[in-house]
Amino acid sequence: MKKCEITVCWQLFVIFSNAIQISKTNKLYRMITKPQQCICTLYTTIVLFMFALQTTCCSVLFMLLIYFSAVHY
Repeated sequence: MKKCEITVCWQLFVIFSNAIQISKTNKLYRMITKPQQCICTLYTTIVLFMFALQTTCCSVLFMLLIYFSAVHY
């Protein structure tokens, strides 16, 4: 793997980990704004999917993203 790909994967992992922590602490906020949250999650997933297609090492990370999105949302 190229160093650039490793850096990109690490950045995606950090962003996704932060998103999980925010979603765990804002359960009441998510209940109030559930439709907007679903749209935002869908948009984020699509963007990350398009980004993962351009990097060869992010396929496993993207599958984890789908799994955790299904669990947490």
